[in-house]
Amino acid sequence: MTSEPIQPVTAAPAKLDRRGALTRLLQLAAGFLGLSAAAGCPGGRHANQSAGQAPSYERYEMAVRDVPLNVGYDLRLNGREAYLIHSRSAGEEIWTAVDRRCTHAGCRLYWDTNNERLVCPCHGSTFDAQGLPISGPAKRALRTWPVRVASGRVIIETGMPPQAD
Repeated sequence: MTSEPIQPVTAAPAKLDRRGALTRLLQLAAGFLGLSAAAGCPGGRHANQSAGQAPSYERYEMAVRDVPLNVGYDLRLNGREAYLIHSRSAGEEIWTAVDRRCTHAGCRLYWDTNNERLVCPCHGSTFDAQGLPISGPAKRALRTWPVRVASGRVIIETGMPPQAD
């Protein structure tokens, strides 16, 4: 019994019609979106918020003396990186909690203490202490959360407070 080497079978690539091409394109797009989500790329929705759901209620409280003037104080608000910024304008103290993601491409912002502004290292956008765009490609203001000061305490509440039964 002699054995002959097995010859590989070569087939011509299948011809794609319009429907097949669209199906393949959608599969590639879905794969890209899945990889982007797995890699943590920024998207239009907050990390802990699914479609149709309001962000969960959270309350943060700290002493006023613990937040120095013109410093970006690191926080996590509803699962998002944020800064609490204590600034002064025309003699008035201003408290702002801002998202640390640039509205242009979602890059992580840093607080520039010397110039008292938020800076995007990716494309150069800058924002003032209240999260309003100053320069660069970003045109939309940063997401902010309401901040209030009472009895020497800084209070930040996110989402809707729970309803009493």
